[in-house]
Amino acid sequence: MHGVGSDERDMFGLAQHLSREYEIICPRAPLSYGPGYAWYEIEWTPEGIHFDMVEYEAQLSALSDWIEMLQPKVVGGFSQGSIMTLGLMNRHPGLFPNAVVLSGRGLGQSFDDYPGHVFQAHGIQDDVLPISEGRAIRDALSGLGSRHEYREYPMGHSVSAEEVVDLNNWLAARLV
Repeated sequence: MHGVGSDERDMFGLAQHLSREYEIICPRAPLSYGPGYAWYEIEWTPEGIHFDMVEYEAQLSALSDWIEMLQPKVVGGFSQGSIMTLGLMNRHPGLFPNAVVLSGRGLGQSFDDYPGHVFQAHGIQDDVLPISEGRAIRDALSGLGSRHEYREYPMGHSVSAEEVVDLNNWLAARLV
């Protein structure tokens, strides 16, 4: 799932660097936002990012129905897409066996009931969702033990070549 202000083409851009063995499905978020789309409305304020929790919950419900129908082996996203992934892991822990969380932000959830594996990555110089957000997710996922792989990269709010290599290796170990 893509981030806010983007669309599915961004994720297909990442997908072209993943193994050709995988079938990649990239949904488009439903709400128009700037030049792209969003999963839920957000507002940037001096106090931080505020969002519509009712809309967020409604999108989680719609996504969970869609994911249940598709039964993917991995669900993941970048930025707002990773926030949606984390929400699904929290609300529907048995829905998918593997998750990818790239440059995201947690919302204070617990993931103790999530039975799967997680690849999480974040840029140390991220000025949109600071590294502290990634580390907070890391800490929230620490109960998963070896089922959680966390990586930091010398980058901003983006995806690096090194991160793609690590993600490909992680996927290859899970999708045998």
